Amino acid sequence: MRGPYIPFLGSTRLVATLVVLAGPFSTGCVRGGFALLAPADVDAPAGPGDGGPPYLHDGTTGGWDGAFPAFPGDGLTPDDARGNADGAARDAPGPGRDLTRSLDGRPAFPADARVPDTTRRDAALADAPPPVGGPCVHPTVVERCTAGWCTIPAGCFRMGSPVTEPCRDATDETQHEVRLTRAFEVAAAEVTQGEFNTRLGYLPTGLKTGCGTSCAIELVGSHEAMAYCNALSASAGLARCYSCSGTRGSTACTAAPGYAGSDLYRCPGYRLPTDAEWEYAARAGSSSAFYNGSITNCGPRADPGAELIGWYARNSSNSVHPVQQKAKNAWGLYDMSGNLAEWVQDLYAADLGGAARIDPVSAVAVGDRVVRGGSYFSPAEELRSASRFHLPAQTTPAYATVGFRCARTLP
Repeated sequence: MRGPYIPFLGSTRLVATLVVLAGPFSTGCVRGGFALLAPADVDAPAGPGDGGPPYLHDGTTGGWDGAFPAFPGDGLTPDDARGNADGAARDAPGPGRDLTRSLDGRPAFPADARVPDTTRRDAALADAPPPVGGPCVHPTVVERCTAGWCTIPAGCFRMGSPVTEPCRDATDETQHEVRLTRAFEVAAAEVTQGEFNTRLGYLPTGLKTGCGTSCAIELVGSHEAMAYCNALSASAGLARCYSCSGTRGSTACTAAPGYAGSDLYRCPGYRLPTDAEWEYAARAGSSSAFYNGSITNCGPRADPGAELIGWYARNSSNSVHPVQQKAKNAWGLYDMSGNLAEWVQDLYAADLGGAARIDPVSAVAVGDRVVRGGSYFSPAEELRSASRFHLPAQTTPAYATVGFRCARTLP
């Protein structure tokens, strides 16, 4: 189980440490989990709640013990990765993956580019939804992305991790069959600072803006993320999936009438992806730890697979980066591993069980919200497709290293 942790309680698995910070740039606990980082300079405009919410950085220990070494310049490179004794054979790459072709860099999307032409539908999809009750069939993985949005066909996959996967958390990665009966589209990249400011008219208090408008937006709570998805819906003339009140860090959102629980899939507007949709999209047909293959190293050491697909503790210099700089997956999605962890729709349930599910969404009414993908502060194991975390779902404080992307059910 990965959840909030106060270090003096003596947990062996550090997940969150809340420390009120003061003064110049300071680093809190770095034994994994959520280590705290307070920026020395605040470039964003001041807003309600000035005085500083604590800033969290994600990264759990995954079973290793001890502090991270100095990441940049410590002499370790991906070639130093030697793996664990249980880090067995590399999984075969998933269908359609091509990480050998040169990246096209980071396309300069205008601020409004991710409001797609909503007349574009899933008619072009070659793969029909799998029959309910039939074999679990994953559709052919083909990249279909337009104007910053990628279409993900309906299909069936194995959510969670096999018991043989190194670095797995047996508590909340029980493998089970999931059928998603509706195609959806998801943003090719995490929401950027420029996009967030354009839609909602502000930047979070405490955000360092020196990285630029193309950097992924952090220090936003899950309710602010929902408000952003609502703003996208309004721009596209679609029904809003959430009812929101308040502004900035005091934003509070609930499901809009008619879209609570599993009815969320019926909402035509933009929303956070569900836990299952997020993993299905991240895997892109793969069954390995990463979408580009297996993991070599648990703990603080560099991992050659993680190096290719994400910004994480060993290559990020402990800072967020512009989106779309690492290798995308076979659906065309960037930064599903690393850079920023991402809020999803579901509230956290520790063990999802082994039973097959259809269009799942968490039935938990109160509690933490699931966070996926790992961040620039994470060890490689947290970039695995099956890795799940959870953070308090209240509107404040907002967390550094956590961002989001929106999704939408296709008709």
